[in-house]
Amino acid sequence: MFPEIIETDKLTKEIVLNDGIVYKYNFDNQSYETLDGNLIEIVNKSEKIKQWLEFLIRTEFESIDIYKSTEFGLSLKKYIGKKNIPLGLISSEIKEQLNKKIFLNSDIKEISKVIVSKSSSKELVINIFVMSAVEGELEVSINV
Repeated sequence: MFPEIIETDKLTKEIVLNDGIVYKYNFDNQSYETLDGNLIEIVNKSEKIKQWLEFLIRTEFESIDIYKSTEFGLSLKKYIGKKNIPLGLISSEIKEQLNKKIFLNSDIKEISKVIVSKSSSKELVINIFVMSAVEGELEVSINV
């Protein structure tokens, strides 16, 4: 009545990790970049990681319906535009939140350091030092 399951001693299955097609996004223009009317694909793994991190940081946690219940995004809104919060505290909080979210991207092994400063236009500048499984250490700089 039930199908017979044959067990083998050795499983020879090759797993190919494919992160799919990633298109280049311009955060200043808030649109995907095109060339001759076609979306530009990112093929470099480190560029994919950098763009993923920027999307993660720029997405406020639980604020966009499509990302609800996915753990995607950080809670940074409470720090934007505040003058009385020490940058060291913001750095620590961002690093803690990032460390809780890196499981969402299999290419990132760890966040080694986060440095937050303010630009002349009073934006937060977030420098993240990432240890990638493939690319080694990367530095990602994001203005929020």
